[in-house]
Amino acid sequence: DLINRVSTNGSLFYPTREVLTFGSQGTVAEVLVKEGDAVEEGQVLVTLDAAAVGALEEAVGEARIALSDAENALAAASAGYTPLELAKAQASLAAAKLALVDAQDAAATAIAGPTAGDISQARLDAAAAATALADAESVLSVTAEEGASDVAAAVDDLAEAAQGYRDVFDRWLGIELSADEASLDPGALLDVWGVDLPSLVDMSYVSNIADPTQEVPVDDPATRWNERDVYFVLAFFPGAVLAVCDGVTVPPQGACVRGEMDTAWDDFRSADLAWETAQTTASKAVAAAVAAVTKASDGLADDTETLADVLAGADPLDVGVATTDLAVAEASLAGAESSLAALLAGAPLALELLGAQVTTARLALELELQRLDASTLRAPMAGLTTFVNVAVGDTVNRTTPIVEIVDPTVVELDGVVDEIDVLFVRVGAAAEVTMDALPGAVLSATVSSIATVGINQQGVVSYPIRIRLEVPRNVSLREGLSATADIVIRRENNVVLVPLSAVTGSFDAPVIQVVSESGGVEERAVVLGNNDEFWVAVREGLSEGERVVLQGSGTSTQQFDFRQAFRQFGNLGGGGGFGGGGQRGGGGGGGGGRGN
Repeated sequence: DLINRVSTNGSLFYPTREVLTFGSQGTVAEVLVKEGDAVEEGQVLVTLDAAAVGALEEAVGEARIALSDAENALAAASAGYTPLELAKAQASLAAAKLALVDAQDAAATAIAGPTAGDISQARLDAAAAATALADAESVLSVTAEEGASDVAAAVDDLAEAAQGYRDVFDRWLGIELSADEASLDPGALLDVWGVDLPSLVDMSYVSNIADPTQEVPVDDPATRWNERDVYFVLAFFPGAVLAVCDGVTVPPQGACVRGEMDTAWDDFRSADLAWETAQTTASKAVAAAVAAVTKASDGLADDTETLADVLAGADPLDVGVATTDLAVAEASLAGAESSLAALLAGAPLALELLGAQVTTARLALELELQRLDASTLRAPMAGLTTFVNVAVGDTVNRTTPIVEIVDPTVVELDGVVDEIDVLFVRVGAAAEVTMDALPGAVLSATVSSIATVGINQQGVVSYPIRIRLEVPRNVSLREGLSATADIVIRRENNVVLVPLSAVTGSFDAPVIQVVSESGGVEERAVVLGNNDEFWVAVREGLSEGERVVLQGSGTSTQQFDFRQAFRQFGNLGGGGGFGGGGQRGGGGGGGGGRGN
């Protein structure tokens, strides 16, 4: 991979912070926190004394009285009507205007009757509904067939797995499972039968089968297994047979009896679950398809009825009703206008002024209530106190900074990048942050902001930049810690890399000398990508593992002034044979085609 990076140094800070003030004058009564304390949202931090609180409560009372006086004055000036009556009259007028517009539209539509566009659209809707119904019925048919096929396949798989489970016991123990036994796991069956597999599957018992004196056991009817079958399957099995194989490797051509039982049981259970799943899935799919058919059928019925109504043309009854409704709406509007005019007749011109005074008094009361609430400073968020600027007994004014709260879970690096690099840095770009305070640790981060205006210091232009860190839960970073961030500005993954000194030719037509399998050297045209001033990515023309010839200081590299051209144009996105380069930051590695 070839990665171009830009590095910046800076210090950590907490960007989420808030400085609290009382918003009024007074004397500090309590200071309940100190610098560096952790606080919870809503926690009381600092309070004013009783005298200041009393003055604020008095101001609230005066504001309440002023509002009441203003409201009474407005009510008295309104004289013949109450605010509720005025609101009702205005609402009636607005409703009458809306009703008239609706009645006019309805009458015009009823008289004109359906347009050619209405008829065309109704026909299109009916045709589309018929198509939708046919499609839904087709989907239902296909869904039912597929569901039945899936269930049938699952039934076959289940039968095969069940038979496989029975076959394991028949092969090793000579037992034909009953229907009830076939539903039990191997452990339960062996416990019920009293089978001790390590004793029963004893290879030493059949080790001398060639000995004519070796006795062949006779089946014991008192046991569920067949001793004779067990003897012969062990005697003639071509490899070693293990009773159990927990933690033991089964030898080549060997077998593990309990392992085969468990595997067959697992296959049976999986097939049973697959069968149940297939049934459920098929049922749900068919139900959904049936619902879609029902919906499409209802839609076709509605659109067919609408088409019939449209083709019938204007209905004289509808025209008569609409005309009557229009006359009623016009009369209602006239009545509402008359009622409001009569209500307002004789109202003094001072009503507007009195209404404004009520609004002002209400805002003044809200402001005094806010000041009273602010006499007890509470934490606006969970965090840390970075400074506490007062002590008990201090006199403060409305703008005195009292406490600053920061959120230590949001940490950013405050750094700068120079004007050469800033065009390649993007908000959201990935970065890696290291700190002397956390040796060996690398924290992930992203660029959160880039200044739009640079800073010129002695002719050097740089741009402030902020990088937000992803802080691990078990790490607490302090503000002011020095840190270094490496910002990724470009990345090319899984590309062939060669040393820059291996490239010759011109800027528009770069070439690389490649060592052939016969030992000869051939020139090959290539398409280049990014570079980090040592490695360059080859996008086309070279394969991983091929050997290339590095150029000395006296070769054609200087003749074509290749490196200078690469540095000059590499950051411009690539021209000619180059796919774009990069000279700031750097990093990279991996890939074939490196020079010898």
